[in-house]
Amino acid sequence: MQDLALENLMRALSPNDGSADAVREAADAAVIHGDNRPALERELDRLNTAIQGSAAALGQHLSWTIVAQAFLLTAYVVVLVGSWTLPIPGKRWLLTGIAVFALLAVVFTYLGLRAARDRVGPLKQQRQRVEEALERVAARPPAFARQGAITALLAQASTRGLPLLIIGGWVALTLYTL
Repeated sequence: MQDLALENLMRALSPNDGSADAVREAADAAVIHGDNRPALERELDRLNTAIQGSAAALGQHLSWTIVAQAFLLTAYVVVLVGSWTLPIPGKRWLLTGIAVFALLAVVFTYLGLRAARDRVGPLKQQRQRVEEALERVAARPPAFARQGAITALLAQASTRGLPLLIIGGWVALTLYTL
């Protein structure tokens, strides 16, 4: 019987219905069926663990993007500077090849960043609904405050703006060599 009540409670918190009504229904169900605070706490812990894992993946993708671009930029500069003193056959093709590879690397890494960010978004919404239900059921304040406009802008800039800046730099370098 307790499992059925818990299942009904979690169904009310499903990502399909993120309305305030779903949160109210979940809180009301918790009140009717007794104190389901431990079930909500477990769900909150599960969501926090999933968010931490996805956020770590997001940071890892961004770190690998920067490291890969650093190596490719170093190779580009070595070929560019080294060809001033020694004539390298096919220098422009080599430089263009490095730049194209760098562009492809940043585009594919950006797609990984986008996938990680898309996984985190629904989890954060679900966590917010569970926290709201806990606030109604147990008068527990939310542990995670909503992001302010500046914080959200900086977060978006790191995952969207940096890859665009890198792409712009590689396009400029490629045009310089041609």
